[in-house]
Amino acid sequence: MKYKKFFFPFLLVLFSLKGFSVNMNVSIFSDLKVSSFSVKIKAGKYTLIDKSNSEKNIHLQKNDSVNFTISNKHIFVSVRSEKKVQYDSLEMKGAGINAFFSIYLLKPSLKEVRSYEDNLDLYVANENFLIVNTIELEKYISGVVECEGGNLNAGEEFLKVQAIICRSYAVKNMKKHIKEGYQLCDQVHCQVYRGKCKDKSSNIRIATYKTSGDVIVNDDNEIISATFHSNSGGQTVNSEDIWNKPLPYLRSITDSFSMKNQHTNWEKKINKKAWFDYLAKNYNYPINDSVMRDSAIKFHQNTRKAYFPNHIPLHQIRNDFRLNSTFFSIYVLGDSLVFKGKGYGHGVGLSQEGAAEMSKRGYKYLDIIKFYYKNIKIVNFEELKKINKDKSK
Repeated sequence: MKYKKFFFPFLLVLFSLKGFSVNMNVSIFSDLKVSSFSVKIKAGKYTLIDKSNSEKNIHLQKNDSVNFTISNKHIFVSVRSEKKVQYDSLEMKGAGINAFFSIYLLKPSLKEVRSYEDNLDLYVANENFLIVNTIELEKYISGVVECEGGNLNAGEEFLKVQAIICRSYAVKNMKKHIKEGYQLCDQVHCQVYRGKCKDKSSNIRIATYKTSGDVIVNDDNEIISATFHSNSGGQTVNSEDIWNKPLPYLRSITDSFSMKNQHTNWEKKINKKAWFDYLAKNYNYPINDSVMRDSAIKFHQNTRKAYFPNHIPLHQIRNDFRLNSTFFSIYVLGDSLVFKGKGYGHGVGLSQEGAAEMSKRGYKYLDIIKFYYKNIKIVNFEELKKINKDKSK
């Protein structure tokens, strides 16, 4: 796929408590087909620069709005309701330590207004925009932390934990979408990102920058897959029970900290006949065998299991019935079955609600991380680069 690049790097003012700085390219509004949007300057001064024709440069002040549309695979720009100008290559530079802008989607229309810091790259792909926010890593992480764990109100130690695991994921997966012209997207399978951190108390930004550059590595100094979920229900899951790949740092543990939280317990009713039909159709389950039929409706887990009878993966049942977790037991209620479960999410790695509870009880971020991930250590990414460089000599 060929892209017509439309490039807007902002003038970055890079800072961190440890001097660590890396930029990330994140596709935003990646779940939508955007063909028209506007940008409003919220703070700072900006300049629209045409790389091939400096005479087309446009200077922008706070509160100026810029409309972007696509026609015949070209980008058209309209500023202050003036005549549209066509650009084949455009860069938008900003000045000011707090400079940022807001994006308003016009087509499709989106009521939510999102604000972003640093750079914006635009491409034309299949008559729609591919919008990429090129942003300093720590600013990106603060935005991710707010989306992924900012609603738990668990204090600085938990926010440090969330920042480190989100950063570890981001750095480890820097090339996840590289063939598509960016590194990560803003959806769940990368990490939820909705722009500039809005935390007015600055707790998220403080926790992020206090851990700036820190990532979790294994004994071989490789960044781990720092997976996390909402609630373990009292026990986490071995990595191979979900993804068929055993990892020494993702081991099942007993997690008492997740036992009295919002997502600890859940229930769901399923029609008995529908349940039998599902097992027979998808897994050739012997429902006519009285013993196996009984096992299918009286399944219990005191500790987590990986498989249902007949070696059926529990994670597949969870996905097919949209259950909160694989940690459930089944009870008969007339023509229905009641699935009573514990936990929320895949169960591998860190339980967010458990980690939040640990933080409230006074545990430090390193203790929390080492409780959920085994045989690991925390190093700064700059230090890690030096270690790996020395290893390659």
